Amino acid sequence: MNFRPKLLFVAAAIAGLFASAASSATYRMSYEFGTGVLLQSVVNGKLQSDGDTVDVGRVVNFWINGVTQPVVSFGSATSLIASVTAPPVLSFSGTGLDFWICSSVNCGSGMALLEGHPPLPDVAILGGDLEAYDSSRYSLTAVPLPASALLMAPVLGILAFGRRRKAVA
Repeated sequence: MNFRPKLLFVAAAIAGLFASAASSATYRMSYEFGTGVLLQSVVNGKLQSDGDTVDVGRVVNFWINGVTQPVVSFGSATSLIASVTAPPVLSFSGTGLDFWICSSVNCGSGMALLEGHPPLPDVAILGGDLEAYDSSRYSLTAVPLPASALLMAPVLGILAFGRRRKAVA
């Protein structure tokens, strides 16, 4: 009996799981305004080669003071303000931010963070209120991949191996 193809299948399944985890991951962002209002969001994005910048691909959740808000749209703040095409970006360092979320159709409620894009000012916006962006009130953390997901690839490989073995018999 030749186990080599089966072993390659299991190895490919495990490699595929790690490749997809590396290409897109989940991050939690928070920013506390000087007024004490806390914005939080969970996003899916791709970590860039600099190890700091995350290109945001999807907003999973958005909260203001712990209350879930609808996500009507999201994108790059410079695209809105300066009509420049740019991807929505967050970073671990809190620099180079370019991100907004609208929780209403006309974007009268929502938030934006913009930092490091001269001549535009470094600002944090909540609805119609804005303040100077303060990096000490910002954080971005990676949400760890659940250990159960890491165990899923070998289990799928074993199941596929079992099904193939039954089909041959």
